[in-house]
Amino acid sequence: MPRVAGAVNDTSPGKDALQPARDEREVVSFAGVDFRGASADDLLPESSRLKLVFPVNAELILLAESNPKFRQILSRHYSTFDGFWPCLIARFRTRKRVRKISGSEFSHVIFGHAAQKGLKVFLLGASAEVNRAAQNKVKELYGIEVAGYSPAFEPYPYRSETNRQIFEEIRRTRPQILMVAFGAPKQEFWLDEHQHELEANGVRLAMAVGGTLDMLAGLYQKAPAFICSVGLEGVWRVLLDPKRIKRFPNPFRFFRIAIYH
Repeated sequence: MPRVAGAVNDTSPGKDALQPARDEREVVSFAGVDFRGASADDLLPESSRLKLVFPVNAELILLAESNPKFRQILSRHYSTFDGFWPCLIARFRTRKRVRKISGSEFSHVIFGHAAQKGLKVFLLGASAEVNRAAQNKVKELYGIEVAGYSPAFEPYPYRSETNRQIFEEIRRTRPQILMVAFGAPKQEFWLDEHQHELEANGVRLAMAVGGTLDMLAGLYQKAPAFICSVGLEGVWRVLLDPKRIKRFPNPFRFFRIAIYH
């Protein structure tokens, strides 16, 4: 479930970006973005090659429409449909197999996979308090090895010292799975920029998770199933946190892009 942060100052993609080894028949092109995450099995780590996973909701589709570099990054890696309305409209428009794979739900699939395979998980971002609470919750639920780090807030691109500290922590723990909660679009730009260094340090799956760590830490609850089934998850989050109204996607602009792009 991506969380949107402030605008980034540098929107250039990483050099020699890794290209997903996917059959192009599995790509669903929708609203200007190529979605490659057709199923959960496609996204789980299979080898030493890094996969970058980006759950994309209506809010990020609007960001991508106005930011070509961000749109390119989403299309280059494993983007998934995160949200009732993007998924429903994409099914209707493309007539292809489209499944909703949200960051909050797929995180638990990843944790279960890590428990089965004995993989280490690293949580990067959110506040220090939230990060620690999320680590403890994952350990409690899945009994896996989890570490984390919360850098101080700063605009993107991060200072070289900040990146040095992040990778110092990653090298110290050597995780195979990385979850980044910097908020969108910072987390997607950061992952794309540092993908080669992440792969060199043994990371096999990295996902932009936005507010998922807040949910794990118990700051707010996931919407009930019946709310999700009618596409009102965004409204639910605004009811829990009225400050989110500023980030609520413009429905008219979203439907225009989703239907006519």
